[in-house]
Amino acid sequence: MTIVIHPTDISTEFLMPIYGNIPKEELTVVNGGVSKNELIALIKKHDTVLCLGHGSPFGLFSIGQFNGLSYMEYIVDKEMAPLLKDKKVVTIFCYAKKFVTSVDLHGLYTSDMFCSEVAECNLMGLGYDITQEMVDQSNYVFGVTLGKFIHLRPEEIHNSMLTSAYAELAKTNVVAAYNMERLCYVP
Repeated sequence: MTIVIHPTDISTEFLMPIYGNIPKEELTVVNGGVSKNELIALIKKHDTVLCLGHGSPFGLFSIGQFNGLSYMEYIVDKEMAPLLKDKKVVTIFCYAKKFVTSVDLHGLYTSDMFCSEVAECNLMGLGYDITQEMVDQSNYVFGVTLGKFIHLRPEEIHNSMLTSAYAELAKTNVVAAYNMERLCYVP
């Protein structure tokens, strides 16, 4: 059973294909509307946890979608680390690796900034010639490609991504190249 924690946000809709092929009877998607304690109870019932959206080295932002939490508060943070230690964990948000290594988690993660918007690309110095089309192409191919491998173990997902359509796109798309370098597996 898989639980997806994906706070609703238009700028992260490209992540939806990651879990789009998981059979509905094996999937719980939580976009918001529950408290942190309710989410903890849900996590306990699942063996795979996907944390997707906006984050920082301290966890996954709630972006105001969860009961009792403001935009900049965390729905997944160090408090949940003990629950996640025995789970298959895939965490796609900016600076996720810093979060997971600080709480000794393992799995597939993004490190540093994951560029999914033109402004983020500019902030990270990818150049001011980055277009929305380049970002959209990177986002789309990333979500669809990762979705094809999400049923695998984190190490297998990582290895598959290294030879995937997204890796091929990274040869010609600066945004994809930047993000591909920041997709990592922590054993």
